[in-house]
Amino acid sequence: MINLLDKVNVKMGRKRTRRVIIRAINIYKILLNNNGPINTPNLFELALKKDIVKEYSSLYQALKLLQQHGLIERSFNKGTLEWEVVRVIDNDEKLEEYLLKRTKNEY
Repeated sequence: MINLLDKVNVKMGRKRTRRVIIRAINIYKILLNNNGPINTPNLFELALKKDIVKEYSSLYQALKLLQQHGLIERSFNKGTLEWEVVRVIDNDEKLEEYLLKRTKNEY
């Protein structure tokens, strides 16, 4: 029996809209300007003040996208997640183009 998914190229996952990409870029800029690790509550507070996110789920969606592309890493410090930039792309257009590409672990 032939599997239907073998015949059709199906990409699964959350839809990546321009809004999600712009949010991720803005979160990335906060992380770049921080010059070191920042914990999730502090990052959320900064993003909230800049009107980038309104809830944690939006923040985590952006962080996951950045992490999947190898731009940031997370670590645990005293029971709290911290985030830090590990690859710098300082051109917004190149960053957007890079984030639009799908990674292997997104399928």
